[in-house]
Amino acid sequence: MKKVIILSIIIFQLSIVNSLQAQIQTTGLPYYFTHNIDIDIPMVLMPTFDINALLEEDSREMFNKPYRFAKAFPQNLTTENSGIWLEGEDESRIWFLKIKSERALSIGLTFSNFNLPARAKLFIYSSDTTYVLGALTSNNNKPNQILPISFIPGEKIIIEYYEPNDVEFNGDFYISSVAHDYRGLYMPKSSQWCEVNINCLEGGKWQIVKHSVCKFTYQDDDDDDFYLCTGALIANTQSDDTPYFLTANHCVNSNSEAENTTFYFNYEAETCDGVNGPTNQSVSGATLKATADTHLDFSLLELSEVPPQAYRPFYAGWNRSTNPTSNTTCIHHPAGDIKKISKDNHLLSTGSFPQYDANKHWVVSEWDLGTTEGGSSGSPLFDQDQRIIGDLSGGEASCDYNYNDYYQKISNAWNDYTSSGQNLKQYLDPSNTTITFDGYDPYLNASLQVPINLTTSIFDEDNVDLTWEKNASAVGYKIYRNYYEIAHITQATDTTYSDQNLETGIYTYYVTAIYSNGESYPSNQKQVKVGVSVKEYKIDAQILIYPNPSTGIFNIDVPTIDKLVSINIYNFEGKKIMNLQNISSQKISIDLTQFSASIYFVELVFENSIVMKKIISL
Repeated sequence: MKKVIILSIIIFQLSIVNSLQAQIQTTGLPYYFTHNIDIDIPMVLMPTFDINALLEEDSREMFNKPYRFAKAFPQNLTTENSGIWLEGEDESRIWFLKIKSERALSIGLTFSNFNLPARAKLFIYSSDTTYVLGALTSNNNKPNQILPISFIPGEKIIIEYYEPNDVEFNGDFYISSVAHDYRGLYMPKSSQWCEVNINCLEGGKWQIVKHSVCKFTYQDDDDDDFYLCTGALIANTQSDDTPYFLTANHCVNSNSEAENTTFYFNYEAETCDGVNGPTNQSVSGATLKATADTHLDFSLLELSEVPPQAYRPFYAGWNRSTNPTSNTTCIHHPAGDIKKISKDNHLLSTGSFPQYDANKHWVVSEWDLGTTEGGSSGSPLFDQDQRIIGDLSGGEASCDYNYNDYYQKISNAWNDYTSSGQNLKQYLDPSNTTITFDGYDPYLNASLQVPINLTTSIFDEDNVDLTWEKNASAVGYKIYRNYYEIAHITQATDTTYSDQNLETGIYTYYVTAIYSNGESYPSNQKQVKVGVSVKEYKIDAQILIYPNPSTGIFNIDVPTIDKLVSINIYNFEGKKIMNLQNISSQKISIDLTQFSASIYFVELVFENSIVMKKIISL
C-alpha cells in the first residue's frame, strides 16, 4: 500500500462526516444552529444489549446470510408523547427530541406516517452538532408514508422539526424504529486484506459501469434488525430511465423490506489506497417488483426516486445467454466497505446453491483478484462486455480460501417462472427483443465527441501537466483526478491543465468535453506516480492488529523491514489521545479501556513511512 499521511486522513475523514447528508434533500440549517436557545431537550434512552453475543452470532451465520450490522428497537415516538415544543419567531413552532443508544457507532431512524406540509423542515443531527442530515421536507413525502434515513455517526442524536404558523396542515410522523449500529456502517477498511478498491489500476475500464453498483441497508422482516447488501441499477430495453435495481432474494424478498431500504451511491475512495468515501448520495425507499421466492435468488426493486445527475448513475446492461463465459468481474461492497472490484479469469461452470432451484447458478471456481464477503450479497457479476450475468448468492470464498462463489443466473431469473412478479423479462424486455442489452448513462450523450490523446508529464516532482487535443464544437472541458472532478474549464481553446502541489501517491486522470447539449464520455486515462517508493507498498499489508473489534485491548504485530519509531492513537474526531515512544518490540499491546466505545485510528510511524490503521473498541 502507499504511504499514508495522518493529517490528510483525518481531514478527509472529518470532511466526510461533517457533510453527511444522505437522502435527496433541500438546503438549510437547523433552527438550533441559527438561534440562541437554551433548552434541556428530553432524551429517550434505548435498551442495552449484549453486543459480543451478537458478534458471535454473526460469526456463525450461514454463508448465504446477509450482513447484519445494527440492532433495531421498535418505537412509537411522536411529537405528542415525547420531546418538547418551543414557540419560535412569527408564531412558528419547533419540536426537539434527543435519542441515545450507548456504545452505538451510528444511529438510524425509520419514520412512519411521514407527511410534512410545504415549508416545514426536519433535521437529524449528532448531539455535538458535528453531523447533520436535512432539511427533509414535503419533497420527501412518499405514498407509503415510510421514510428510513441514513445512519448518523455517534451514540446520541437530536431530531428537530420546524413548522411555520400558516401551514395547510400540521405535520404528521412518528419514529417507528431506532437502530443501533454495532459493527460500523461507515467503518474504514472493514473488509479483508486482499480486497481491491475500485479506483485502483485494476478498475480502470470500469469507471463508468461502477456507478451502477450501490450498497444498501434494509430492515429485515424476521428480526427487525438492519442488514446490508449490494446491488446494481439495471437497464430495460425501453431505456426510459426507470430505476430498476437488481439484488438477491435472500437480501430483500418482501415489499415491506424494500420500503425500508437506503441506497448509497458512489461510496468509494478517491484513490487506490483510500479507506473511506462520501456518504452524501443516497436514495430512500423502493418497491419490490419481481422475485421468485424460494426458487431463484434474485429480486428486482424499483427505487422511489430517479437518482439525480449529481450521482452520475449508470444503468448496467445485461446478458441472459446460457453460454458460460470467462474473464468475469464483480463490483461490490464487502462488509459494507467502500466499493471493491474482484476478477476471475476462469471459465464459469454451473452449480447449485442451498435453498434455491438446482443448477441455476454460475460458479466462480477461483478469484484471481480480490474475493467476496458478507455485504457482497446481491452484487452483480459482469461478463467481459460489462453486462450483468448474475447476482451473488454466497459461497466459501475468502482471502485465504478464495473459491466457490455462486451467482444466480440472469438466464434463469429471466423467465423460468412466468407468473407476474416472478421474472425479469416482464420489466427489462417484455417484448423479448434481445439476448443482450448494453448499459447507458442517462446524463451523458454518447454521440458527443470524446477528447483524445490525453498526455501527462511531471515537473518539480509534485506537479502534473495535462494536455489533450481540442474538440471543434466543445464549449469547455472537465478535468478528473482519481475519478472525481477537480476543474471545469470554460474556454474551449484551453486544452492544458496543471495539477499542482500533489502529495505522494498514484493519480489517474481523464478529461471530458462539455457541449451545449451535454457532457461527453471520458477520454483515455493516464496514471501518474508521484513520490511512491516500493517499501511503502509492502509494509502496510504486513501489519497485524488483533482482535479487531475488541473490548479495548489490541495487539499489534509489526514487520522488521522498517524500524517503528512511534505510535499515535486518534479518536474519530481526529484528536490525538495516546502516544507511544521508544518502541523496542515487534509486538505491542494497546489498552483503550479508559476510553468510550468508538472507532479509533492507529498511526504507526516508521523511519521511512507512515501507516494508518483503523480499530474498533466495543
